[in-house]
Amino acid sequence: MTRPNARPFLLAAGILALAFSAACQVELDAAEDAGSEIAEGSGSGDGRDLCALVMTSDFSQTAALHTAHYRGGELQLSEPLTSVSTDAVLRGNDSIVTVLNRYPAAYVQRIDPAAGFATVWERALPTGSNPSDIWIADDGRAVISLYGAGRPVAGGELMEVNLLAASESEWIVGRRSLAAWTEADGNPEASQLIPFGSLLIVVLQRLDNYPGCSEGGRSALLALDAATLDPVGHFGGSAMLTLAGCNAYSAALHADGRLMVALTGRYQWSGDRNNDGGIEAIDLAQGVSLGWLSREGEVAAGDITEVATARDGATLWVTSSADFAGSIFRAERDGSASGPLWSGSNLFDIAAQDDALWVANRSSLSAAVVLLDSAGAELGRAIPPAPPIALLPLEAAGLCP
Repeated sequence: MTRPNARPFLLAAGILALAFSAACQVELDAAEDAGSEIAEGSGSGDGRDLCALVMTSDFSQTAALHTAHYRGGELQLSEPLTSVSTDAVLRGNDSIVTVLNRYPAAYVQRIDPAAGFATVWERALPTGSNPSDIWIADDGRAVISLYGAGRPVAGGELMEVNLLAASESEWIVGRRSLAAWTEADGNPEASQLIPFGSLLIVVLQRLDNYPGCSEGGRSALLALDAATLDPVGHFGGSAMLTLAGCNAYSAALHADGRLMVALTGRYQWSGDRNNDGGIEAIDLAQGVSLGWLSREGEVAAGDITEVATARDGATLWVTSSADFAGSIFRAERDGSASGPLWSGSNLFDIAAQDDALWVANRSSLSAAVVLLDSAGAELGRAIPPAPPIALLPLEAAGLCP
């Protein structure tokens, strides 16, 4: 998905990804894409010229970056361009791409799209830090949210780094603990970073025990001064806004300042069948919650795991059932919802681009990168050598080889 720094998709912490990976090995053929007959490299034929960076991984031994190019009605996937860790987060834009590698080693990797997506440099992070997101300022300063390695641990902190440092020994500038904003376990589980004006909004999952949720473990947003990282009383005088639900898995920002947060709650694959999550809308300009946009079970049962925002102001999201069957839904600005627009299996990321939608269908049986139009019709699909886990749309289609 296109995350706030560009909207994927995120991914959540590495421990979730590993659990998700293990569970998806039991997917059934019945959960596969319903009615999908478009073969690799095929398409419907139109004037779109779209390019996206795709991360693939089996969460075990193989991981790489590819480009996906839709042109002349054909969707083509490149050969592997650059190796990355098997559990990583993809961020960036047309100028520079940053990969936050989490497992088996924690390090930051800079990729140059203009040089064929070659690796420019790598910088180490503390072992077990589990980086979740990165925000990059214009002066080369960057802030990385560190999720931590487990519970209870010394985790949930921000690390300031200098991306222009000449050596690895000089690149870590400082660390800022977020322990004051935790719930009972001492780790607020800092995940996404969302720049908004002079503020840096930190999404805190605040889980009690993975994947536990409780009233005390509701997720939250934390407002910081982007320049100093000091707390700012943006939410009615408080720096923290407690959200309506638990386990903020994904967030996406509309151009009008509405932040959509996908609250997954207790995972249904863990045995909990309650519809306890949904999409919560936040007016960041006013610093207030607008309440639930949609709840689990209102449109379709299942955890809401990914959210993206479209150019026309719509909100798109993915639901995932206990057997990892996934569907994509759409809500208009007035909150009216429709769908499913498209269904597949183990939908790991979505990313809106122009009037189209990229989908990472991470099925262990039939993995595919899929491109949909705004109505949910398939424009094309490509089969990668390993399951796709993250997408980053690129504005310049010429970056795709």
